[in-house]
Amino acid sequence: MSWISINVNTSESDNRISGFMQQDSTSQFSSQPGLVRVLEALSRGALNLEEPEGSDSTPYLIDIGNVRATATVTFTGLPTAAQAYTLANVAFTARASGAVNNEFNIGADAGATGDNLAAAINASTTEAINKVFRAESDGAGVVTVTCLVPGLVGLGIAASENLSNATITQFAGGDNGEQYIY
Repeated sequence: MSWISINVNTSESDNRISGFMQQDSTSQFSSQPGLVRVLEALSRGALNLEEPEGSDSTPYLIDIGNVRATATVTFTGLPTAAQAYTLANVAFTARASGAVNNEFNIGADAGATGDNLAAAINASTTEAINKVFRAESDGAGVVTVTCLVPGLVGLGIAASENLSNATITQFAGGDNGEQYIY
């Protein structure tokens, strides 16, 4: 019997992977193509390796190719103060100035407003937001919100808005990929 051992440790903020894989020659990952798929998924940040809860040793759960769902907010102009973007039942309210937690300042233009909304989402102290979502602004008014939990779960998250000069897309693109237990 031959063994393949791979020790994986990373500290990437959005894609933490830590684990030890050990497979014998009869496993589905012992072949070269199986191992290549695992390593390719790892290089793309699309591999999650975790020990199931309550287990002191193997089996491990391997997710390959899972994808995080994303949604967008596109500002074409400026919203009005007191209007809001709601993410997972948490409202992010537009303010003329002085925004605090779960509020964002209306900027000088659509790009600055998008930057401020993304910053408000990322700085939220609401656990349902700060442990589940990250937002990124393109500087031109488009904010992409990513569900940090990969897979289809992100597709069930509701987003809404009552913002003047803005449109949204609902969460899309999440995929569970392939899951293996070994």
